[in-house]
Amino acid sequence: MKKMVCFFVFLITISSQINAQWLVYNFDSTYTFGGVHFVNQNVGWIFGLDEVPPNPIQIFKTIDTGNNWLSQFTSISPIISSFFLDENHGWFDKLESTGARLFYTSNGGTDWVQIQAGFNFFHDLVFFDSLNGIASGSSGAPQAGAIFKTSDGGISWQIFYSNIIFLSCDFLDSLRGW
Repeated sequence: MKKMVCFFVFLITISSQINAQWLVYNFDSTYTFGGVHFVNQNVGWIFGLDEVPPNPIQIFKTIDTGNNWLSQFTSISPIISSFFLDENHGWFDKLESTGARLFYTSNGGTDWVQIQAGFNFFHDLVFFDSLNGIASGSSGAPQAGAIFKTSDGGISWQIFYSNIIFLSCDFLDSLRGW
C-alpha cells in the first residue's frame, strides 16, 4: 500500500510539472488565428482572420517568443499554406478568384514578393533550403491533386506525383516524407 501511495504522489508531481510548461499569451485583437510557424524559440509567425468586416487576413511576426506581435501583411484573400525555413526565408500561398498567388520573403517578412501566379494552389509547403521545396495541392482542374517540387525557390513547379489530392505533407529531408 505504501508503494501505491508513493506511486500516485509521483504521478501527481510529474503531471503538475508537465502542465507548468505551457504559457498563455493574450493577443489583444478581434482575430481568429490559424497557421502558426516558429523557426526557433523566439521568432515566429501567425496568421489571423479578423472577425470584424471586411475580414482582412493578417500575418503577424514575433521576435520575443510571442510577447509582442508586428503586423507584416494584410490580405482579403485566404492564406492556404505557409512555410518558414529560417528567420529570413518564408513562403505563403493565398487563393484569389483568379487563381492562387505564391509570395516569398528573404528578409523575415518585412517585404513580400509575389513569385508565382496560376491555377496551382498548395495545401502545404515544405522547403529544404531557399531553392528546393515540395508542395501538396491541386493543379487547378477539379480533383486534380498533385505533389509538386521546385528547385528555383518557388518560381516554377513541376508535378512529380498526381491523381490524389494531398491536404498535407511533411518531410524529414529531401528524400523522406509523408
